[in-house]
Amino acid sequence: MKTDSGKKRDNKHNGQIRPVLCLLALALLASAILLTGLNLTGKDRELSMHPTPEPTAEFIRDNTPIPIPPTEAAEPTFTPEPTPEPYVPTAIFVDGNDVCTLASRQAAENLLLDVIEHFESMLNAPGIHSEIEGGVELVPVTEAVKFMSYDNAYALLTGDDTPLRVVSRNLVYETESLSHGTSILQSDDYYIGTRFVASYGIDGKNRRSIEYTYVNGVLTGSEILEIRTLYSSVMENIIVGTRPVPDSDTNFGDFGRSDCEYYDAAFRYPVDPRSCTLKKYFGFYNGVMHPGIDYECPMNTPCKSVLAGKVISVMERGAYGLTVDIEHNNGLISRYSGLASVTVEVGDTLSISEQIGVTGESLFHFELILNGRPRNPRIYLFKLWNT
Repeated sequence: MKTDSGKKRDNKHNGQIRPVLCLLALALLASAILLTGLNLTGKDRELSMHPTPEPTAEFIRDNTPIPIPPTEAAEPTFTPEPTPEPYVPTAIFVDGNDVCTLASRQAAENLLLDVIEHFESMLNAPGIHSEIEGGVELVPVTEAVKFMSYDNAYALLTGDDTPLRVVSRNLVYETESLSHGTSILQSDDYYIGTRFVASYGIDGKNRRSIEYTYVNGVLTGSEILEIRTLYSSVMENIIVGTRPVPDSDTNFGDFGRSDCEYYDAAFRYPVDPRSCTLKKYFGFYNGVMHPGIDYECPMNTPCKSVLAGKVISVMERGAYGLTVDIEHNNGLISRYSGLASVTVEVGDTLSISEQIGVTGESLFHFELILNGRPRNPRIYLFKLWNT
């Protein structure tokens, strides 16, 4: 049990605590007020940075239908169909004469077109232009008349006694060949019997524009409208030798006079002319020089040297076949081609008419070359053979 002095001390102590508690309460209240103010300030700042959009009509849900103003229905428009022309009977007049009457003008026009097509089909040629010449009239008929059927009118206007005159014209381009001329030049540079083409001729060509005229499908005339030269013809030049061939000895064929010293030599035939046939001569063929003569011989016909000489070549020469060249005096070389086999070698010395080989299946070709230029072997071998 407390004493009075003790109670006094408690009262004194309590009187000191109450003011402290009041100050604490006030401090807590001020803190609460301050925190509340800060929170309100932050929310205002967020609202200012992100303002809430005002509601618009887009976000307003309204189930009320939007009224559509009524439109007036367009009245349908109708294009009136053309009124067909009435069928008016039409008469066809030719040179003032009434030929026939059809049920309508259209039938009459179609009839004339069919008649023109009929006569054009008789020609069967492209590019034809046709027209009806003379006075043709289509006259409407107002009074009652008897019509002619379409078929009967067609037969009348396309028959032999038709009163119409259908004129057709056809332009045609035709080419015409122009034959080349021939010029013959006689020259004593070549022996008699020599004839060759120095330059070949070429035919020219013209183009003619011709207009053909037909009446009712029958040709009545033509006219040349233009002639144009496409290319001119070229003259052909032929050279004929006029120099006499020297006479030959019946035994050896020695030529009495010549510009070649070998005309005085006794040449022999390379093959027997009694069994071999001369097929190709010395000269030009289609503009190409043939430098020798060709014989057709039986297989394995002996081939002999035309003069004494020395073998300088034995070889295959392409199209010539197996070939032997023999050199004689003063630049003369004899060539034997188309052989099946040979019996000589390079360096062999041969006498006249000594066998050098035999012929093969192809033609036997023989040449004479003087100073590098081919000479006509027939001049040297004229009527020569030594058996």
